[in-house]
Amino acid sequence: MESKKWYQSKSVWGGILSVTTALITLLASLNVITNDVAVKLAGFLGSIGGILGIYGRITANTEIK
Repeated sequence: MESKKWYQSKSVWGGILSVTTALITLLASLNVITNDVAVKLAGFLGSIGGILGIYGRITANTEIK
């Protein structure tokens, strides 16, 4: 089976975006960013991350190394 670097994986990037939403929520709870900004960013990035992760898994045909 072919392999690719981790940063070439759509699924990995989807996961990174999903984790980023948790960090945004943390920043909002620490009052580093406003809740309004956090809700919009987390909603947008979480949606994109989830879709990218699912799409990446469905279309995957190489192993990650």
